[in-house]
Amino acid sequence: MTKLISITIQGIGETSAWTLPTTIENDSTEENDGNSQNLLAYQNQFNTALKEYDKLLSDCSYQGINLLKGGNLKVVFDENRTHVFNVLGQDITSKALNINEALWQTQGDIDEAINQLNTSITTLRSLAAELGNQYSIITTRINFTEALTDVLETGADDLTLADMNEASAQYLSLQTRQQLAINSLSLASMSARSILSLFY
Repeated sequence: MTKLISITIQGIGETSAWTLPTTIENDSTEENDGNSQNLLAYQNQFNTALKEYDKLLSDCSYQGINLLKGGNLKVVFDENRTHVFNVLGQDITSKALNINEALWQTQGDIDEAINQLNTSITTLRSLAAELGNQYSIITTRINFTEALTDVLETGADDLTLADMNEASAQYLSLQTRQQLAINSLSLASMSARSILSLFY
């Protein structure tokens, strides 16, 4: 008689189900060997998935910081480096989560693996919620800083950038006044000469 043990592993955005056969009562050696081979195949799949999980975590580093392997990120919000927010990472490798490679011999070994996975899922969900909260804080500060920067740039532009139409009109008016002044001096000089010519 064969009993099927179903293991469901829930991860972030993915769920996979494995069915592991174990022999409870079986007099057939041939069927027993088949079940052992199936169990070994599932065991190898579990160990392969565990190794890929650790490789995936190793690829999650950014600028030398990996929050998923215990790294910490320091976020500075001002130019004086006085307002700092620390994002604390957590080591969630399979070793840190106490997920051991599968070496299943008995029903107890499988139950222990299931318990390790359930505990790990709880830890991962807690970390995801914490990182989500920290991301929300950083996003809020970034949005505020960007809005403040826009306001300051608009104010600076109003102080330094001139209206081209107004500036052109003022420049033309200045040129006209200069030309009128030159013409007035020229006329005055000509009038003085005309008066002097009457005495010669």
